[in-house]
Amino acid sequence: MYFTPQHNVPPLTNRALWSRSAPGSHLVLFFPTGSPAAATRCIFPGFMPEVYSGGSMLVSIIWAVNGTVTGDVYWTVEFERVQIGITSLATDSFGPATGVATAAAAINIATSTAITCTTGANIDNLAAGEALRLRVSRDPTNVLDTLTGEGEPYMQSVRVVEI
Repeated sequence: MYFTPQHNVPPLTNRALWSRSAPGSHLVLFFPTGSPAAATRCIFPGFMPEVYSGGSMLVSIIWAVNGTVTGDVYWTVEFERVQIGITSLATDSFGPATGVATAAAAINIATSTAITCTTGANIDNLAAGEALRLRVSRDPTNVLDTLTGEGEPYMQSVRVVEI
């Protein structure tokens, strides 16, 4: 599975913002840092591949920062299984968050963060061919998010593969 900013279905609150990378022309999702500090999210709908054999999933986030910074960005991912005849579309039912902290490579230079989600509850018990939503978040209030400076992270793409 591969997602770009155009695939984002933003949540009602604390959403990542569509933007262009400056001075480039890449469409990105911008994760503001300012006040009030809160988790910023984006949501990607999709389907678990028919060839999925029940293994762990590796989620790779391609991102950068737009200014001078130090420290790490804490990214989390959550899967939501959408079962026909069972899942209510009126509420969120994401599985537990799995996260990792990563330092940016340099100003506006692509950085890759890999997050491994083990099978079962960590991927909301998804099965091959089922509908899903993937929520990607950056939480500046988490103790592992130590980013300081004038820059803010922005995301270019997300790739999900079975490992």
